[in-house]
Amino acid sequence: MVFADDQLLIAQDYEDLEYMTRKLIEEYELWGLKLNATKTKYMAIGDTSRDLKLEEGKGTISHVSENIYLGIRKAKDRNYEPEINDRINKGRAAIQKLSSILWDRDVTPKTKTHIYHAIVTSTITYAAETWCLKAKTIAKLNSTEMDFWRRSARISRKDKIRNTIINLLKPNDIYICSTA
Repeated sequence: MVFADDQLLIAQDYEDLEYMTRKLIEEYELWGLKLNATKTKYMAIGDTSRDLKLEEGKGTISHVSENIYLGIRKAKDRNYEPEINDRINKGRAAIQKLSSILWDRDVTPKTKTHIYHAIVTSTITYAAETWCLKAKTIAKLNSTEMDFWRRSARISRKDKIRNTIINLLKPNDIYICSTA
């Protein structure tokens, strides 16, 4: 193994973080690995943090207020809105790429439902267990979902058909909130 990636340390306080980081670096060295201090970052929640000074010649680990770990954006202030907006945008991009399939008359509603669950839902809701949702965010999520179902029903927004009608056209196993 030449390198290790995406390591995570969870510490109670700054001193604990210093100790755990020192031990991790020692263990890396036993395996012939080297910590890249310029790429390594740390985030503290509920603390006024400072950069973490390593032993002489090993550099400094910078403190950040926002971090991306395993594709999920975590913020020091626990604001999930940027992450949720990223997920919604990725879902909308997926729907846009699927547009030709969704408008196709030869693709059955059952297949479109499977596509929805496999691609769109999984894209949007990745790591959603940690989200604190606001009414405005729920409306954005519902809007994104409605965009998928409108396309799959071959109904444009220009047709001025209410969301409640679209909900009636959806397969029975799908339920969303609609404010029409």
